[in-house]
Amino acid sequence: MGKGMDMFGDKVLAKTLTTLGERVQRRVMRQAVSAAATPITKAARAKAPKESGLLRKSMGKKVKTYPKTMTVVGIVGPKTSIIGEHKGRKRWPAKYARLIERGHIARDGSFVPPQPFLGPAMAETQGTALDTMKGKVAEGVIREATKGAAKT
Repeated sequence: MGKGMDMFGDKVLAKTLTTLGERVQRRVMRQAVSAAATPITKAARAKAPKESGLLRKSMGKKVKTYPKTMTVVGIVGPKTSIIGEHKGRKRWPAKYARLIERGHIARDGSFVPPQPFLGPAMAETQGTALDTMKGKVAEGVIREATKGAAKT
C-alpha cells in the first residue's frame, strides 16, 4: 500500500492492492471504509437514547482521506448540520452527544450517568464491519485489475 497505509488481514489481497496506483488504492479503500461504517452507523442510531429523536436523526458517517499518508478514516457520529428544537429550546446533537456517551455533571451539581451508544455499537458490529471491508476491498481490487487488463 503506498507510504503509510496498513491493511490487516488477507496478505494476498493487500499485496494485490499495492500493485494498483495510489489514486485507485484510495478509491477502493474509501468505498470499503464507507461500506464498513454503515452497519456501525445503523447500530449507533438504534442504540442512541431517544428524548427528542434528534440524536438518532443526526447519526451519520463521513469518510475522510489523507492523501499524503495514504490513510482513509471512517467517522461515525452526530452530523453537525442537524439542529432542532425540543420543549422550546434549541438542540444541537453534535454538541451534546459526548455528554450522553460519557456522562456529565449537571448544572445543579448532580452526576448524570453515561448512556453509551457509540462504543457498544462499534463493539457489537466490529466483526461485521471488518468482513464487509475485506469483501469490498476484494471486489474493488478485482474490478480495478480487470479494468487495467482490459486497457492493455
